[in-house]
Amino acid sequence: MNKDKSILLSLHPDFALKILEGKKRLEFRRRFPILPTGTKVYIYATKPVGKILGECQILSIKKIEAQFADFYIQKSGDNREEVLNYIRGLQEFIVLEIRNPIKLNEPAFIQDLFSEIKRAPMSFCYVPNK
Repeated sequence: MNKDKSILLSLHPDFALKILEGKKRLEFRRRFPILPTGTKVYIYATKPVGKILGECQILSIKKIEAQFADFYIQKSGDNREEVLNYIRGLQEFIVLEIRNPIKLNEPAFIQDLFSEIKRAPMSFCYVPNK
């Protein structure tokens, strides 16, 4: 596990809930850093929710050639057309495999957990471990 850093990850509210309910274990990204297994990820649901809903851990992060997208889309259960539109034009994309989702008892504003973060990240940002 990465003892120094965690990630605050911005997600559409529907995707955030699916992850926290254990229904979504793969997340697609156009780019993302390669992080060690066990890195903690705080899940921020974008507006209209605008709060951190929970956390999970990274099981793996893989760079995937675009020609293999269908294999991962089928495993993810995500809408094929939406994912293909999202990765259109890329030669490769990133698949985050996640584990151990934990929903917070009470959703929290970013500043309640991380006073140094002044606004929600577009995609992700590093945060200190809590």
